[in-house]
Amino acid sequence: MHTNLLYLLEHLSNGILTVLMMLFLLRVLMQLFVVPEESRLLAFSIAVTEIVVAPVRAIFDRFGIGEDSMIDLPFLAALFFLVLLSVFL
Repeated sequence: MHTNLLYLLEHLSNGILTVLMMLFLLRVLMQLFVVPEESRLLAFSIAVTEIVVAPVRAIFDRFGIGEDSMIDLPFLAALFFLVLLSVFL
C-alpha cells in the first residue's frame, strides 16, 4: 500500500511538471509567433506559468538581476528550475 502511494505521487508530480513545461513552451511559441493578446490559450498559458514565474521574478527584482536584459531571465530561471525538478523526481 505504501509503495503504491509513492508510485502514484511520483507519477502525479511528473505529470504536473510535464504539463507545466509544455505550457511554458506554448507560451514562448505563442509569443514568438505574435498570437493576438486576446487569445484565450495565450492568456491561460500566461496565467498558469506566471504562478511559477512570479516568485522568481520577485527575487530577481529584489536583487536587481536582469533589469536591462532583453531576455526574460526570471522566466528562463523558472523553466530551468522545473527541468531540474523533473530530473531529480
